Amino acid sequence: MYDITAAPIVRFVREASALSQRELAERAGTTQAVVSRIESGDASPSVEMVQRLAGAAGYEIRLECVPRRVTDPVVEAYKPGVDKTLLVEQLKKSSEQRVETMLSMQRLTGEFRRAGREARGQVAERPPAYGGEGKDALRALQEAGVDLIIIGGLAATLHGSARVTFDIDVLYSRTDENIARLVAALRPLSPYLRGAPPGLPFQFDEPTVKAGLNFTLTTSAGSFDLLGEVTGCGRYEDVAAHSRGQSVFGHDSLVIDLDWLIRAKRAAGRPKDLEVLAELEILRDLTDANN
Repeated sequence: MYDITAAPIVRFVREASALSQRELAERAGTTQAVVSRIESGDASPSVEMVQRLAGAAGYEIRLECVPRRVTDPVVEAYKPGVDKTLLVEQLKKSSEQRVETMLSMQRLTGEFRRAGREARGQVAERPPAYGGEGKDALRALQEAGVDLIIIGGLAATLHGSARVTFDIDVLYSRTDENIARLVAALRPLSPYLRGAPPGLPFQFDEPTVKAGLNFTLTTSAGSFDLLGEVTGCGRYEDVAAHSRGQSVFGHDSLVIDLDWLIRAKRAAGRPKDLEVLAELEILRDLTDANN
C-alpha cells in the first residue's frame, strides 16, 4: 500500500514522468528547493500544491472517503474454511463463465436433491426446474427495459463467489414508468406470492406494486425476489451509484458492487449469511490485491 504522505506521492509522479526536480518545479511554477523539501519530508505542502505538482507531471490525484471496514470476529472464524484457491480460479473467469459454472452446479445439486426425494418417496407432481431458476424471469425484465440492479446470490456469483445459489434477487426502481414496464413484463409469467396458499385474490398489477415494496414471487419461469428497498443500502437510486454495468444472461445490467453487497449482507443480520460474508470479504481482499 502506498504511503499517503506527500513525499512519496510527489517523488512517484516525478520519477514516473522521467522529470528532474528542476523540470517538475518549472512546470508547476515553483522552485526546485520546494520540490526537494517536499520529497525529503521536510515540508508539509497543502493538498492544492500536491495536486499542482501531480498535474504538472501529467497525473491526477483523487481523494475519496469510504466507509471503514468492520472486522466481525464471528465472520473471521469462518474464513479459514473458505477455499481461497477456488476463489482465485473463479476470479480468472469472465462474469459469464462464472454464471455458467454456477448453473452447472445448480443442475448437479438439483439432480442430487431430486434423487433424494425419490428415494424417500417424495416425488413432486411438478419437479423443480434446477439449472437456471428465475433466469427467464430476469431475462423478461431485462428485455422489457426495466430499471433494476442485480443483488444477492447472483451478484455474489458475478463477483467470483464459488457458492451454489438458487437465488435471483433484483432491486427495482419505483418510478411509475418503471413499475408499468415491470408489471407488463411479468404478466405473461403469472406471478404469485411464493409460499402463499393457492387461490388467494392476489393480482400482480401496478396498484399492487405501488402499495407494496418487496415481493417474493414464483412464476412460470421460476422464482425470484423483487425488492423495492434493501436493508442497509436503500432504494434503487441509492444503490445505483454503487453498482456497475456488466453482461448478465446476454443483457447489460447493473450489478451491486462488492463493498455494497457486503454491506447488504451485514445489515440483513441473518446467521446463514455469516459464511457468505466470510467468502465475500476474502473475494474483496483478493480483488484489491489483483488491482
